[in-house]
Amino acid sequence: MKIVVNTWLVHVMQGVAETALLGAKLGIDPEAIADTLRGGPLDTPYAAAKLRKIGAGDYSAEMALSLGAKDARLATAAGAGLDLPASELIAALWSEAGASGTPLAGQDVSAIYEALRTAPQR
Repeated sequence: MKIVVNTWLVHVMQGVAETALLGAKLGIDPEAIADTLRGGPLDTPYAAAKLRKIGAGDYSAEMALSLGAKDARLATAAGAGLDLPASELIAALWSEAGASGTPLAGQDVSAIYEALRTAPQR
């Protein structure tokens, strides 16, 4: 169950980070995104809290990015033989950003936003 729930967590966090990044390009603050979602069917306390962390630039660890990367790798290993392309991509992105010794490794999983923001264009 832990692997399944943490798979949900890394997928949601990746979506939140990409949403915040797109919002930033369009001039929309992460706080405004959280406020817009508040009370609606897409509102989740987890996503709102992570949007607010991104907006504040506060990446103090609630769950370290390195641990999220480990859980993403465990999920892809557990799902061997299944077609899980999004999980595989997240595991690769997070493993690179959260590798031991990288500046973001000990930061909160919401710091994946910074890895995406500063990544060279693909």
